[in-house]
Parts: sequence; structure tokens; C-alpha cells
Amino acid sequence: MIYMDNAATTRMSESVINTVTRYMNEVYGNPSSLHSVGQIAAEALFEARHTIADCLGCKAREIYFTSGGSEADNQAIFSGFPQKSLPIFAHSCGSFSRIVIRISMAGE
Repeated sequence: MIYMDNAATTRMSESVINTVTRYMNEVYGNPSSLHSVGQIAAEALFEARHTIADCLGCKAREIYFTSGGSEADNQAIFSGFPQKSLPIFAHSCGSFSRIVIRISMAGE
């Protein structure tokens, strides 16, 4: 798994800021929607997923976009452990979400 995060303390490059701004202004639809604005967003998401997959040498279906760090952490945890191995407890400390994992063995 490759985790790419800009981090709150890292300045984005100008080209990323310009691209994100353009998409937020022009391609703002919900990609799950059936209307034309949503379909334009779905196509942009499809293209982005394929572009990243090509760069990383993997399949587009292996690329996941999340809205932030906590969601990405949970995605990684839930995809890495069988459901029977959980529970997962989330604890918030200040402005950072902490995730504590207790892996329970089957039959315990």
C-alpha cells in the first residue's frame, strides 16, 4: 500500500493548487450522480484514477481516494484485517485522530 498525504505542515506545489482550484470551480458535481454535472465529475475521477495507476504500475481499481487522514487510516485498517479480527477503537486527542487496534483471535 502506498499512502500519499500532503500533510498539514507541507505546502502544496503551485501546479497542484491550480489544478485543484480548476477542478473545484469547473468539475464540482457529485461523481455518483446521474445528472450531467455529476457525470463530468465521474469521468474526471475515472481519468485521475487511471493516470495514477499508470504512474504506479498498478490497476485503476486498486486506487482509492479519501477525504482525509482518518478516513484513509480506517480504509487501510479495514482492508488489511479480516472482519473477525476487529474491533477497532478510535480515540481523538487534540486535533489529531488516534486509532488504536485490538486484534482479537477467533474463539477468544
